[in-house]
Amino acid sequence: MSYTISSKNLLRGAVPALAAVLLAFSIGAQAQAVQTPQDKTVGLVTPSTEEGGPAQGSAAPGGNAATKASEPPLVNVGKALNNHGISPIFNVVQFWLGDPKMGQNPGNWEELTLLTVGADVDMNKLIGYKGGNFHFTELLVPTTHNTQGYGTQVGDTLVGQPGPYIPYFPHLTRLTWEHKAFNNKFELEFGKANAGTWFVKSVCLVDFGCQSLLAQYDGGFGESPTPYADWLVRSAFHFNKALTLQVSTWRENATFPWSDGWEIGKTPTFHGARPDSNVYLADLSYRTDPRQDKYAKDYEFSYAHNTAQQNRELSIGNGFSNPTKDQHMGTDIIYAAGRQGVHNFSAPGTAPKPFSVYGQLTQSLDSKNVSGLYTDFKAGVIQGGLIKGHPADQISLKYSLVRTTQDMYDFENSANIAAGGSGFKNGRNEQGLGVEAFLLTKYVIAMPFAQRVWNPNTLMNPSYGGQTKAGWGFGTMLIFPLDGILGLDGGHH
Repeated sequence: MSYTISSKNLLRGAVPALAAVLLAFSIGAQAQAVQTPQDKTVGLVTPSTEEGGPAQGSAAPGGNAATKASEPPLVNVGKALNNHGISPIFNVVQFWLGDPKMGQNPGNWEELTLLTVGADVDMNKLIGYKGGNFHFTELLVPTTHNTQGYGTQVGDTLVGQPGPYIPYFPHLTRLTWEHKAFNNKFELEFGKANAGTWFVKSVCLVDFGCQSLLAQYDGGFGESPTPYADWLVRSAFHFNKALTLQVSTWRENATFPWSDGWEIGKTPTFHGARPDSNVYLADLSYRTDPRQDKYAKDYEFSYAHNTAQQNRELSIGNGFSNPTKDQHMGTDIIYAAGRQGVHNFSAPGTAPKPFSVYGQLTQSLDSKNVSGLYTDFKAGVIQGGLIKGHPADQISLKYSLVRTTQDMYDFENSANIAAGGSGFKNGRNEQGLGVEAFLLTKYVIAMPFAQRVWNPNTLMNPSYGGQTKAGWGFGTMLIFPLDGILGLDGGHH
């Protein structure tokens, strides 16, 4: 035990140490900026003739001063850090979720603020170690409202389950060493990280609204929800710029959500009933760059085996247990997803207006898995360029279907009767139809979404004596890329 504590404190010391390194480079960068003139226009957008300003490279009076004034305040610091291989990470994400008239207890809302700090370090630029990369991020949670209660107040999967529950303390979200070889065709990475960074990646417009319970926890892929990090090893081979094969294994943390990412070794049993488990995954993906492919493609197929015992689902805390006859060790699951550009509605010489279709299926191969879900399917269409002058903005129409296991449905029915109800009436299939948007501005990315659900289940709170109300759920996510706004990216924002 003493070794675990001392090691943990030693790792925690990496945080102030990294801050000191960044501060030292910042001081050096400012000194270098005074001694060595640099091109202040690198990576910046200069006024164009169409905007009424001088063309790039013109000698209009005051042009250099105007360009300099438009620079982010820490752009010189960012350039110096980037030149040494250090790419700071500094952003804020704000969530709001609400269920005005649906769910078990309508009229509630949830709020959450996430602050991420860290850095990606190119060790070749920093110390001349070719192929080496160091990654570190720590997540802080400055404010929360109703994060513990919102899921049970709504009660269902499509609206209630996505609501994040994150205790106040900071979380280590990534501390890994990555090595690239053979002209970056091969990658090997190990350390603490969230598997969802690479695997089972949503093809929906708003990733947060497409998270699947089957991608997480004991009954599915075992990817701890963001920001939780697990011990992980992954390797990747890039056949070309689009096609990638990956294999990975990670240790699913039994103490979720009461963990902070700095745990060393095997974690203690969760509430005396849930041990750690191992996940083994193979993943094949094909993704093209939308800037280079008129009909961009995003395809992924994953298969995983999770060694977790399929007896009780303790991560959600809903009390669900498989009947004794259905309890077993381990479960298997697949994920298949695709997003395909099919048309561009723009006229020649105008901004693109791409139209794409997508679908994603998370399917358990185990009808007795302990997550309570058997199938999670989503499909939709995405249209970009609808707003003049905002070519990056997109809007999407999405259909969702989640199907519970027979054991979960039986549990919902018996729990409803035990709570004084007449039995669960909504069946095994919950469906939803929603709209999502991706809105990009200079300083913030906004992703609002709304969804109308039918036949909501009670997976988040089975011990409810009434019938969960159908209706609308709303939410929005705002991302503030402060590293780019401040110029810590070297002016590439």
